[in-house]
Amino acid sequence: MKHRLNRTLTLLVGAIIALTGLSVAPLAATAATTTESGITDVTIRERDLDTWSWFHVDVTWAAPDSAVAGDTFTLDLPPEIVALAESFDLVSAGGEIVARATVAGSVVTFTLTEFADEHVDVTGTAYFEAEFVPERIVPGARNELVFGTDTGPIEVGVDIGIEYTDNTEPRKYGYWVDSVDQGNTTPGGALRWRIVTPVGPFETVTIEDRIASGHRLDCDGLTVRALTAFAPNGDVTASEPLAADRYTLESCDASGFVLTTGAITAGQAVAVDYSTTVTDASLTDYLNEATITADGESRVLGSVVQRSEAGGDGVGVPTPVDPTDPPTDPPTDPPTDPTDPTDPPTEPTDPTDPPTDPTDPPTEPTDPTEPPTEPALPPAEPTTEPGVDPSTDAPPSGGAGDHATAELPHTGASSQALVGGAGLAAAAIVAGLALLLVGRRARLTN
Repeated sequence: MKHRLNRTLTLLVGAIIALTGLSVAPLAATAATTTESGITDVTIRERDLDTWSWFHVDVTWAAPDSAVAGDTFTLDLPPEIVALAESFDLVSAGGEIVARATVAGSVVTFTLTEFADEHVDVTGTAYFEAEFVPERIVPGARNELVFGTDTGPIEVGVDIGIEYTDNTEPRKYGYWVDSVDQGNTTPGGALRWRIVTPVGPFETVTIEDRIASGHRLDCDGLTVRALTAFAPNGDVTASEPLAADRYTLESCDASGFVLTTGAITAGQAVAVDYSTTVTDASLTDYLNEATITADGESRVLGSVVQRSEAGGDGVGVPTPVDPTDPPTDPPTDPPTDPTDPTDPPTEPTDPTDPPTDPTDPPTEPTDPTEPPTEPALPPAEPTTEPGVDPSTDAPPSGGAGDHATAELPHTGASSQALVGGAGLAAAAIVAGLALLLVGRRARLTN
């Protein structure tokens, strides 16, 4: 008896699950991995390079269709160069971030975003500026740079020229003290500048320097040196501090300075070195201008130090939807709220429906002496349409054209709602039968 009851209950539960559509699905788990594709090509954009040049590294990349958000690919930089960026994003034409790049030492890591979950054929480009490590390159020769990728090395050859300086002309230039940080975390003294006079002889030289907005002069760090020897290409090979009695610092503040030298010996020059502190880190360019007057002849020189740039893009094809998959939430689903006034009642009112309690005596709807409690179909009114005022012959508020005659009264419930109600009623009947069987078992055991 116990086994038979258990089997009956099992069948009832199965019927309830079938009627209500309950189901259980397994959960899936994913983990971030290194993609099988990644960097597919590397090039150096510029051709005219020297030891102190900044240049662009351009890369192309691709992700496999199996890639998901969090997957990564990497680019190992050769020891001859240093990337001038710490992080940057690869952005689609629509403004979506496709991947994020971070630089740690000599490794650039690209991490895919949710864009990879929603697209296939994801590809793109990236670029960043870099500079040479002077002691690791050979000026005046072709240098082979080897970049490491997840699929193998990529070799790029670059010709690095020798820079020649004409020391008979005045010069002015600047640079970042930390070419990677660029004053972002350490703004104090982040920019370094140098002004060089022409080689003498001169009786006197006056230098007037003007600092543009976004940074300010640090007067305490200003130094003056005598350049006494030069290499054939103009590089300085020997220098010494200029004696204090050979120049006068006439004025100096945050906006600039004025300095005058005495006589400059033939074949020698004077260099003024100083720092500025970044006061507006949002700028991309920092300007500095100076007027150099040697024995009455003036030259205006300008110099600008720029922030490095980095970025990239990405494209992809939206992931196609499997046409065999049913929609997860069709817009035509009937309402599930049983209290919706348009839903049919859960308790059937048709006198011919079977009772829920099998022990109750059945009703006798066929007794000719007992009229039906409710007609199944009201008689049609051939002369007066329901909802129409015969005195005005105006259509109901539903709009003109509602003239269907002799049709069933509209209850306000859709066919989907009626089907849903029938399903709920059937489930209630099955549940009642289960409770009845349990009750009988209890009486038998007592």
